[in-house]
Amino acid sequence: MNAARSVADRYVELWKLFRAERENPGPFYRRLAADAVAGFERRYGSLAGKVLADVGCGPGYYTEAFRGAGAVVLPIDGFVEELHLAGDPPRGDTIRRFDDHPQLERTHVEPRYWPWAAVIARVPGVREVLMWNCVIRFERL
Repeated sequence: MNAARSVADRYVELWKLFRAERENPGPFYRRLAADAVAGFERRYGSLAGKVLADVGCGPGYYTEAFRGAGAVVLPIDGFVEELHLAGDPPRGDTIRRFDDHPQLERTHVEPRYWPWAAVIARVPGVREVLMWNCVIRFERL
């Protein structure tokens, strides 16, 4: 019963944060980012020292959360305006093309919001259209 209660409490908390999202988006997206970090660590172990690309990073809420867990994050966004929504853009390199990086190998691509839809990440062309926001895991060669 405790697990069901904590899930219900989480939904209530997210609903309250979402209702204030237009005026103050930070708390809502930081909470989602913290959930994403916890989910990734549950599935893959510690993120410390792992290299990730935050595709569609926007103002950097997820970049900040993944870096807080010790990951090296490459924030990527195609729109400069998005990078400035929460003030200064995320620290670090902001790149657009990373597949040809001589020192990195892409090891995993996963949707940031819907991990159950990871199968989409395996289909070139489809993933670019349907996965507008994902996390890509790299390993250093």
